[in-house]
Amino acid sequence: MIGTITHEDVKVTAMHPDQRCTVASVAGHAMYERSNPFSNISRRSAGHDHCKYEQFDKKTTRITGHVFVPIQGKTKVKLEGSGKIGERYIGIVGIRDPYSVRNIDKMIAWARSQVEERLPGKQYQLYYHIYGKNGVMEIWSL
Repeated sequence: MIGTITHEDVKVTAMHPDQRCTVASVAGHAMYERSNPFSNISRRSAGHDHCKYEQFDKKTTRITGHVFVPIQGKTKVKLEGSGKIGERYIGIVGIRDPYSVRNIDKMIAWARSQVEERLPGKQYQLYYHIYGKNGVMEIWSL
């Protein structure tokens, strides 16, 4: 998607040839965290937004009439709970060594034992996915 912002409007256009940005899809995205799904008013901590959605062309929705109305009194803030629970790493390796390819299961078992040794009592998840075995270099009988 691409959004074009001018002083008059905002146009949201789907870039993929088989997709469209419809009034329903664009307005639906703007519905996140609205207190009233039947209103085109979006409440925020310091006020609320008001705007109009219309289908501009087959792939584009146009948003106009944006007005921000500040609230009177104290500003309210909504806090959402989230926190770091860990790290993620993805490594992709291609092996051409015939000995290593033949012994890949032993190599993975050794690597798992090294992680267990380095992280005793720690909670973690570790996955190995063997892809394309014999796909980098065909193994010939020696």
